[in-house]
Amino acid sequence: MAQPEIQNKTPFAFDPLYMNDEEGRPMVVPIVKASFSIEKYRLVFPPDNQTPVNVSGEYRGDPETSSYKYEPEIVFFKPSTDVVLIGSARINQSATTEIYVGFQVGPIKKVVRVVGNRVWEKHLGIITMTDPEPFETIPLVYENAYGGWDRSRGGPNTHSFDSRNPVGSGYRGKATRFEEGILL
Repeated sequence: MAQPEIQNKTPFAFDPLYMNDEEGRPMVVPIVKASFSIEKYRLVFPPDNQTPVNVSGEYRGDPETSSYKYEPEIVFFKPSTDVVLIGSARINQSATTEIYVGFQVGPIKKVVRVVGNRVWEKHLGIITMTDPEPFETIPLVYENAYGGWDRSRGGPNTHSFDSRNPVGSGYRGKATRFEEGILL
């Protein structure tokens, strides 16, 4: 069967995905990707060059230890639209140690608390975290959030991780010996 000719008359990136449904019937799934830039906190506009559809995704670094910079943009079942924010938390006054940042697209809203760097420490036998350090900019990536792997003891069979965020930092398993200065 010949593939249909499809014309993209939008300003956005487009790729057709040719596949079969669960009963083996051929189908075409249109993938439309619209990128927008945000400037001066409120001005939203589509850039002249749209980011192409990224079928396979792209990691920030080593796939074993880093998060996706761009997740794969095709899946076999997607009941809704993806909204992705790639950016950093930026402060507008000095000595800021914590802020809330967020964005909203229609009914989809996400707000996160961004905290300056902290480490684990021990005072009088009690393990605590230091006060957050002031910051100017912190990238909004999973690597900067709590989580990660604890590979501090034994072999691979004794390693553990925080399943909510396996690429984060600060996680230590229950039976782990305390280490001063572990970044949260």
